[in-house]
Amino acid sequence: MSHNPLHDLQLTRRSALGLGLGGLAAVALAACTPGGVSSQAARSELLLPTFRAQRAADATAIVSKVAGVQPVYTAYPASYWTSVAAAPGRGGELKTFQMLYFSPPAALESNPFWQELNKRINADFKPSYASGDNYDAKVATTLAGGTLPDIMYLRDEVPAVQQAIQAGAFADLSDALGGDAVLEYPNLANLETHAWRNSAKSNRIMGVPRTSPRMTSCPVIRTDLMEAVGATGQPADAAAFADVLAEIAKLGEHAGRRVWAVGGLGTGQIQMLTRWMFGAGADWTLSSGGKLVHSIETDAFEASMEYLADLWQRKVFHPDAIALGSDSQRSKEKQLWLEGSIAFELDDPSWLSSQGMLQVEEGTPGARVGYLMPPGHDGGEIVVQAGPGYGGFDGISASAAKDPKRLAELLRFLDWWAAPFGTEENLFIGGSGLEGYNYTFGPNKQIVSTDDATALANLQGLKWLGVTAPPYIVLNNENAPRADSLVAQMEYLTTAAVDSPVVGLTSTTQTSRGAQLTQINDDYRNKIVSGKLSVSAIKDWRADWRKAGGDQVKADYRKLLDERG
Repeated sequence: MSHNPLHDLQLTRRSALGLGLGGLAAVALAACTPGGVSSQAARSELLLPTFRAQRAADATAIVSKVAGVQPVYTAYPASYWTSVAAAPGRGGELKTFQMLYFSPPAALESNPFWQELNKRINADFKPSYASGDNYDAKVATTLAGGTLPDIMYLRDEVPAVQQAIQAGAFADLSDALGGDAVLEYPNLANLETHAWRNSAKSNRIMGVPRTSPRMTSCPVIRTDLMEAVGATGQPADAAAFADVLAEIAKLGEHAGRRVWAVGGLGTGQIQMLTRWMFGAGADWTLSSGGKLVHSIETDAFEASMEYLADLWQRKVFHPDAIALGSDSQRSKEKQLWLEGSIAFELDDPSWLSSQGMLQVEEGTPGARVGYLMPPGHDGGEIVVQAGPGYGGFDGISASAAKDPKRLAELLRFLDWWAAPFGTEENLFIGGSGLEGYNYTFGPNKQIVSTDDATALANLQGLKWLGVTAPPYIVLNNENAPRADSLVAQMEYLTTAAVDSPVVGLTSTTQTSRGAQLTQINDDYRNKIVSGKLSVSAIKDWRADWRKAGGDQVKADYRKLLDERG
């Protein structure tokens, strides 16, 4: 049996979940192996993988000159090319720990997609799963068990993952992928440099990042409702935008449907947009003197809360806005949007542009949806928080990596999964699946789903290893006319985006007290916006946030920034 360094710590599921972060870290660090990282801030120079772009897809695209804006394709590729010369596997097993966001796939013997996957990678693919709801518990249990899977999808904000990395459970890939070494794996060399930089731990490459775009949120608005109240074009400033929302709210009904201007009052919804407008979009900033400042400590954040409270007084929100703004009811808020019942939405640009806007227009008589260019509160510039460029990463078991040939094989698997849009590999594993089973080719090489629910579940249940192609958006014929406006909005938001000074760093206090701090923030926001507390209560909000751990979070990050230099 291969050796698991965490197994020697005698971590049970209970201990992995129940030990305090400090206690678990102490025992984990005591078992550190040379492959681990003893401190996230004790850094030697990071040798980033050399970036070498792969060839572009054989398809019409808008490729922005603004760095960080993902390409938008307005047609499917006319042909597909092969990015991997041979199957990555050597005929053995590939055991993984990955996410399952959909129904479980059927067993291998009754699953044509799985059978084809095994053939294409020349391996016996054996995944194990965690869901979005149980990831923390499942990863802790897996790490505390016996032999780890060959490849594990790791969320580096999870305490058990942090200690596992420190304890040496995962291979340090710096030598295998740093500099020109990554060129042995062309699809990995095609991943953006900022994703490698931001996901590195102690200046060591501890996994292959699941890359994500710089902008992950996109505001849209019902332009037909704007026109119904005499508003056209983009709002000039925050006051003008508030007036538009208030007038839409006064409609009550439109085209036979009950409508509200805004659905949920949520951190990632209208609150995010308001923070952008008032210059408080960044969670953390460094002052000119090097002082670390959280957004809630700023006058700009206070002004954004006052603006939201004014919107509430003007009856802009759905009556259940507080509940609809919670994570647990996000799906209900999105359903209201899709039913044509609210005017404003903020979500993933790819989903909105390829599905979320069209569904509203097709399902609601006369509906038209456009991209919103949020103005600065005074008509000036906005401030947007840039995404970290990655959403977790795939770590390779340190035990498996002891064999250089096995390590190279596992990296070839990840290279295969990372194939870019326009390749045969991405067509298969990137979402479309198996021709004739999951899809067929329509006119102009459009991908036409077979609408087989079982085939879709089998694809969705197996493809999500973690690493994936660099971000891109594909718009079909119905959505292609949105492309220019989408790119214009992405360029506008990306230009306004600022990087977090603490990206890639982990505050142990934030990890242990994050839920409590979030609850404090949600409670005060909801009460201030709904009028149960005055805006002046933000002083108490700040004091409670600091006492509950905010000051210690700041101290954690400050120490790490100082040590990083």
